[in-house]
Amino acid sequence: MSNPGHSRPGALRLQLTTLPDGRLHAVTSFKLSHGEEIRSDLILPWGGLYSAIEKIKCTGKQAHLAGLRLIGGQEARQMQGGGDWVWVREYEELPETAEVQAGKNRRRIGDDGRVEIVADFIQLSSAARTPGTVAVTTAPAPDAAEAVMASEDPVDAGAVRRIQRVYVAAGLLATSERVRGGGLKEVTWTSVRTKQTPAGVVIADATEKPNGIPVFTVRAIQGADGGSPEAVTYSYAEQRRWRAPGRVKAQVITKAISSPGSIPSVFDFKTLTLNKSAPVVFEGLDVTVSITYQSSAEPGSVAPVIWDPQQWSTADWDYILRGPRPVRRVQDYPEYCVDDASGVSAVSVTTPADTGGFYIAGEGELLYKGGNTHKLTITGPVYPAGEARTIEPVRVEPDFEALDGTKWYKRIQVSATLPILPAMPTLST
Repeated sequence: MSNPGHSRPGALRLQLTTLPDGRLHAVTSFKLSHGEEIRSDLILPWGGLYSAIEKIKCTGKQAHLAGLRLIGGQEARQMQGGGDWVWVREYEELPETAEVQAGKNRRRIGDDGRVEIVADFIQLSSAARTPGTVAVTTAPAPDAAEAVMASEDPVDAGAVRRIQRVYVAAGLLATSERVRGGGLKEVTWTSVRTKQTPAGVVIADATEKPNGIPVFTVRAIQGADGGSPEAVTYSYAEQRRWRAPGRVKAQVITKAISSPGSIPSVFDFKTLTLNKSAPVVFEGLDVTVSITYQSSAEPGSVAPVIWDPQQWSTADWDYILRGPRPVRRVQDYPEYCVDDASGVSAVSVTTPADTGGFYIAGEGELLYKGGNTHKLTITGPVYPAGEARTIEPVRVEPDFEALDGTKWYKRIQVSATLPILPAMPTLST
């Protein structure tokens, strides 16, 4: 039995049956003596067309018989109560142009957990195929009208075309999602007959009708938890290069000097001056980037409070001598704050009434003489070291647009705990 040879089987025995739908069903059997080998031309593939070998008359013309299965495979089976072997082949008539269902519906659970009905159909490969025209005979839902085709897979195998169709109940058919970044994701729901809409902001809604059945595809933007983008608060930590401001304060420097002459005298030489500490660049400041979403283009309230002074320090000297008359000098210091908790730093000196050979200088200029009091006052913001602050202007950028035309924006806020600055220099005589 292992080597199909050239044995001559007994006479063909044909059994012909008419199926309930009017098609013909034929069974042929070959009787083999015990120990005889199966002839090679008896071993035919599933789905072969055999009308050229065995002709059966049907409704006045030759029937097209397609093999549905080869009972017994490549092994003959022993007849009950005898020692003979019988080789059996079974056929089914196929229409010349149409397709028919082969076998019963099979029930299975799909990847999405829903019940699926799988049905197989066959037709001659020479026949024209019209996709999706044959419905499954038993719906997977209580209402047969709610059963819709989800997929169709036709394969031509020789003379016979095999078609597998999968049917599902109406409703959600498939879901997919992709990460958009910034705490958002884009989800796509495909449903049949009954539209299913995901939560979030709908950005696209399309309807198609393949095979006459409505298929809905809806896309929406959601938060990572599946909720509305408006509820998203997404943040991450990183390091950034950041420039801290410089600092200034008013100061009087006193220096004792000796005047020349036959009788040496010692005078206090006083200078009104600015003590300055240059801006500091932090190459790796730890910051927190927070992202939220909104349908408004306005930044709204900012917490923690932003550190972004709109006006920096200003120094004011009075009674400075320029020419014959005293004047006042005011000077701005961009990117400098006042090194004083009150935001004001002020000092003063008074010139002696006896000004013979005695001058009080400030910032390279002479102070007005003659018993006058001269002031240096610096006003400006105070650097909030150690406090949590927003360190950049809040940005509001367009992100996506809803199906109804509403524009949605990404709001980006950068905050940090402001670092301690180095100590200011000490000015001395």
